[in-house]
Amino acid sequence: MDKVNGLGIGLRLAAALAIATTMSSCTKPSRQEGSLHPPAGSAALTRIVIDDDWDGYSPLTPIRSHWVIEPRGSGYVLYGTRSQSRIPQGSDDGSRLPARDITNVPAESIPTPAVNALVHALRAPAQSSIDLALFGSTVNHASTMIDEQVKGMVALAPSQASRQRIVDWGNRVRQGKPLADAVTSGVDSATHSDDYPHARVEANFTDGSNVVFSSDSQNTLMLPWHDDSGRKTFAGELSQALAGVLPSASTNRIRLSLMPAQGDFDGALRAGIRDSFTRFKAQIIAPEAYASLQSRFAIESVETDPFPSDFDSTSDTLLVLSGLPAGPSNLVVSASLKAKGSALANTADLDGIATALNTAVTSTALRRAILANPGEQFLIQHGVGARTFDDGAKKRFIMQMSEANKLPELGAHPELLDGAVFVMESDDVLIKGPRTRSPTYWIALRDGRAVALTRLGVGGNDDAHPVRVYDTDGHAL
Repeated sequence: MDKVNGLGIGLRLAAALAIATTMSSCTKPSRQEGSLHPPAGSAALTRIVIDDDWDGYSPLTPIRSHWVIEPRGSGYVLYGTRSQSRIPQGSDDGSRLPARDITNVPAESIPTPAVNALVHALRAPAQSSIDLALFGSTVNHASTMIDEQVKGMVALAPSQASRQRIVDWGNRVRQGKPLADAVTSGVDSATHSDDYPHARVEANFTDGSNVVFSSDSQNTLMLPWHDDSGRKTFAGELSQALAGVLPSASTNRIRLSLMPAQGDFDGALRAGIRDSFTRFKAQIIAPEAYASLQSRFAIESVETDPFPSDFDSTSDTLLVLSGLPAGPSNLVVSASLKAKGSALANTADLDGIATALNTAVTSTALRRAILANPGEQFLIQHGVGARTFDDGAKKRFIMQMSEANKLPELGAHPELLDGAVFVMESDDVLIKGPRTRSPTYWIALRDGRAVALTRLGVGGNDDAHPVRVYDTDGHAL
């Protein structure tokens, strides 16, 4: 019996038991300790305000819906507006007029059970993983997808020990909670372009308390949602309850209520297990290189580049996102590293990564920002992309500092920037759309000083684009 066929039988035997219990074990998704909000009390609802918007590739954008729900008599009413860009009559070039088409929707009754369901969903404890029951029978395809991934990795001829780890992973990830966690990760990470939904709901109560949730997610039921402190919940009930009170013409109502199809589940699972797959592949292709990285850094992700720029068939490129083992998890370096055979082509690259990370964390002001904003990512690029702090970038930075009347000593002593590190702070490495705020760009000097910018290369120091300089103790100058 060959390896792949023998492996397939073993996986199918495990699947027979695992899938049979997946749905029942995941109908009660894990919830974080405590609650995003206090439990439902006696305070009565005074108002719910909902913004339901979309930006993207369309001449009608931005499309906005704004709704208010208020008590009236023994029930509730909803009223609001819907607006979109106005296109000139006869226009065929997608141009827009400054004025917008606005539709006013007068107050109309809304079912009390629907409002109660939304309030209940808003006050429910946070749900840290998605409920697989949302996907219905599409979950049954998980075993086939995982089998394909495992067989693909086994075909790369890993060592016996690696092969066993891969098989064990395949058997484990198809079961209840690991499968739910993988799908949750996929729902949380997948993005695409030209599609930027936004929904925000705020409920206010007679005791002065309020509950706020928002989402910019492009994924299933716009999951996850974030409360006003930034914490996440993957409660599909919130999306469905919100859809239940929205008028049929509201911008994202279909998106909030449309049950996921097979492709939605497959895409979420594929995205959720991608990190494990790429890690195994890197360990098979370049085991010594992976071991060298693992011995010095916390590896957030690693994959082999299928399109190396120099087309050197004897060399594989490892794309690595890593941080300091004992450092803040939101400070990472994105690096492109060459491998020769199973080892790194240049081990000095690891010294460069370590130096960049240590320069960042030893800058007092930057370290404080990193620790104070755990939901933000602080990214250093090493050998990838255009935003490395090379000689050209240093010259432009010196000119910008001169225009801003900051750090005048750089003009006479550009060597002060030797070893400086460029760090980009943002709420995600991917552009989420027009509502994502502009990144903050940090320059950490080797002497411990730091500069924070909101615009690169041009302009001076003004209210819209301030230039902040910090001394070695982290004090603003």
